[in-house]
Amino acid sequence: MKGLIYKDVLLCFKNMRALFLLNIVYLVCGVFGEAAQFFLLFTCVMIGVQPMSLQSLDESYGWPRFAAALPVTRAQVVSARYLVSIFYMVLNWGVCVLALLIGHSINGLPLQIGAFLSLAVPLSMSVPMLSLPILFRFGAQRGRLIYIVCISLVCGVMGAVGGVAGNLSNVPHIGLYWAPLIGAALYALSWQLSIWLYKRREL
Repeated sequence: MKGLIYKDVLLCFKNMRALFLLNIVYLVCGVFGEAAQFFLLFTCVMIGVQPMSLQSLDESYGWPRFAAALPVTRAQVVSARYLVSIFYMVLNWGVCVLALLIGHSINGLPLQIGAFLSLAVPLSMSVPMLSLPILFRFGAQRGRLIYIVCISLVCGVMGAVGGVAGNLSNVPHIGLYWAPLIGAALYALSWQLSIWLYKRREL
């Protein structure tokens, strides 16, 4: 299990440097830009794309068949992917909060960390939550269309909350603070669904 997680972490660092650099650009825009929260929320979407990219890289190198010959279960393969996704999402949330603090100290931007996280947490989870079950069941090639569908859905959500993100004081705090809990519950459900589907897939 530890080896699977280590493999995914290394794969991210070695093959997704352009994505990390792009995230840095958005984080800088989040500190100094006018629509700071929108740029920071966009980094959450970009981080959410990483699990799909990892799945595509794995299959291009024939990893699923190789992993089948190792003393690891399919449930462990799926769990490693979801755990690595959580690691990068938490890391990104921490960096976003730091960017909000820097923006507040430099530009006097509103410091509304709780409201920001209430949007960022479910938004980060939405792409892997929707795409991974289908990718684990059908593979990256057959499930490639899910890339476009998931990004379209998330971008639609981004557009819907864009006006709210510009001023997080407009966020209905009482209702929206349930969003991270709902997102976490759906993420856990997606995790179990991916395990169930991957066990029934012929490699």
